[in-house]
Amino acid sequence: MSGNQARIEWFSAAGHFLCHFYMQAFPTLALYIPLAYGIERTAALNLNFAMAFLFGFGALPSGLIGDRWQGRGMLLISFLGMGACSLACAACTTPGQLTVALAGIGLFASIYHPIGMGLISKCCPNRGQSLGRNGVAGSLGIGAAPLLVGQLMAAGFSVPKAFATLAIPSLAVGVALLFVRIDETPLTAKTAAPQRRGDRTGFLIMLACMTLLGIAYRASTQVLPTHFEAQIGMVPWLAKSAKESATILAACVLLMAMVGQLIGGRAADRHDLRKAYVVFHLLSIPMVLLMASQTGLSLAGIAILYYTLSLGMQPIENSIVARITPDRLRATGFGIKFFCCFGLGAVGVALAQHMADEYSVERLYSVVGSLIILVMCIFSAFWWRCRKESFTNHG
Repeated sequence: MSGNQARIEWFSAAGHFLCHFYMQAFPTLALYIPLAYGIERTAALNLNFAMAFLFGFGALPSGLIGDRWQGRGMLLISFLGMGACSLACAACTTPGQLTVALAGIGLFASIYHPIGMGLISKCCPNRGQSLGRNGVAGSLGIGAAPLLVGQLMAAGFSVPKAFATLAIPSLAVGVALLFVRIDETPLTAKTAAPQRRGDRTGFLIMLACMTLLGIAYRASTQVLPTHFEAQIGMVPWLAKSAKESATILAACVLLMAMVGQLIGGRAADRHDLRKAYVVFHLLSIPMVLLMASQTGLSLAGIAILYYTLSLGMQPIENSIVARITPDRLRATGFGIKFFCCFGLGAVGVALAQHMADEYSVERLYSVVGSLIILVMCIFSAFWWRCRKESFTNHG
């Protein structure tokens, strides 16, 4: 690995970790915000609506700016912005002020995905494996946030002091990046390889697939602790209540499943991307359907397999996006993807709530399986469109 590639991977990994870390820190802090600000629990949970909204919808303008300016500069803005807004949260004295500061975190966090993915896909030779390692960093951020925040609050930190402490890592990485130079020249330009033209129709087909998968993923993870609480109950050797057991098991499942990112990254570099994408999804369908009927700890085992495959397809999917977008529009392409996956994918939260209220959580997993089958049907049109092309990360 060259020095430039190492710098890209390390700072991209830091960005992926931190953007998910800040987004996942709020749900735990929301347990303590009602007492700190004198508001109801439901009002506290609603404070992050603007943050979640901007995290998804800010990806598109971030990608557009990144393609016209530079990735390093955008990452620098993201790191310093997230840290500064976390400090602003610490200084807030009213719920309204906190809403604005949290929205700032969401906006600056939205910069990472189009910029980081764009840099890796343009400048790293083993694209799939680099994207896989980067995916692990994001998963670690998701898992580390509730654990670290929980430890801070257990140690007696106030909500403002916790926000101030959480600002430190992002500000530190931002300051470090000030003294680092990154060569953003695409590999295709360095090797005199022919520039690929974008496939607009193919991208639109993939966009439909990715949006549906975003809805499916958000829906399935939204109710995972609830599903575990109902179908597994209390695990005596793990926790003292069914709710606590479900929370710990859900976190463990998602953390263990992140190995799928590494498996998917290797598959993306070694096999036809279309075949790898289909294999991962076809294997995931029976797993998610079994989640609708299993009980006890076997449900947790099935969930690990499902989420390993669900996360494992991400480096493959991101490689496909890179394959069908030209270098000059790479960040924009990823910006559109994450605009849809995180923004429109939020429909999955509403779907999960509707299914839980009107039917059952178990039936939701059957719906998720049906969505994946629909995605495979749509993807067949993409495969047919490019059936005569070599479709790998290296050609």
